[in-house]
Amino acid sequence: MSARLWYSQFDVYDCIRRVGGLLLEWRRPVHLERLYILDFFFANAPLLHRVTMTADVRSAFRDLAIPKPDKVFLSYPASPLLFHQMESAQTSALRALAGKGLLNIESFADKSAELSTLGSSLFGDITNRIDSAQEIALARFLVNHYSASHDNGMGSLRSSCGLRRSV
Repeated sequence: MSARLWYSQFDVYDCIRRVGGLLLEWRRPVHLERLYILDFFFANAPLLHRVTMTADVRSAFRDLAIPKPDKVFLSYPASPLLFHQMESAQTSALRALAGKGLLNIESFADKSAELSTLGSSLFGDITNRIDSAQEIALARFLVNHYSASHDNGMGSLRSSCGLRRSV
């Protein structure tokens, strides 16, 4: 019997679920590059140990009790390499969401993402059924602490994590 590993980072459907959860927490338009970076860390939470954070953000991160990358089953490649490999799944997921009317088309045309009314109701129902308490706490941390500490622009977010993607 052969076994096959499933990597959620490269699955378009799981990316749709993750992005929907992040946008549900956000509740306002978010630049696509910022969303890609947050989704990367949502899918690969142990890699957050490698980024630069302020003391109060690091304290909130420690409360999540996410294991360090060397303590988990997977061995992670360099963050920029994995981020680049996830690009196909992330762009496909956002295009699918926009095509199904789950994203606000005007904000998507401006390289931002925001859930439409239909998207908000759909992901609100899904979140109650499939997301664990730890995933919800991680999404809230990413939106309310990590990303909020870099609200002065993409430059500080890019420099803190070393990730960049032109949108």
